[in-house]
Formats: sequence, C-alpha cells, structure tokens
Amino acid sequence: MVGPVADAYVRLGHPPQQARAGATLLVSGLRGLCQDRLVTHDVARPDAAAGRLIRDAVAAAG
Repeated sequence: MVGPVADAYVRLGHPPQQARAGATLLVSGLRGLCQDRLVTHDVARPDAAAGRLIRDAVAAAG
C-alpha cells in the first residue's frame, strides 16, 4: 500500500522521497492500529486514532 499512497502524495506536489516517507508513516500507523484493534478487541479507540491519523495525513498533504 505504500506505493499507491506515495503516488498520491507525488500527484499533490510532494517530492518523491518525502512522499514515500509520508506514505510509510501513514500505512505503518494504520497497520499498527489494525493490530491494536485485533489484540485488544477495543474498537472505538483505534478507530478514533485511525480517523485522526488519516485527517492529519490529508491536512499535511494538502
């Protein structure tokens, strides 16, 4: 998933290296939150964190 997300960052005008780093941060964060949800069986907290992570990533990309 890093590749397509990085491509989106590049289309928004970010340099490729910066785009790949931002994509790695976003995808890795979401993977970690998925694992958190599976391990803890807590739905609300990781889902709220995922929403925040995505909103922050979109704001930073914009």
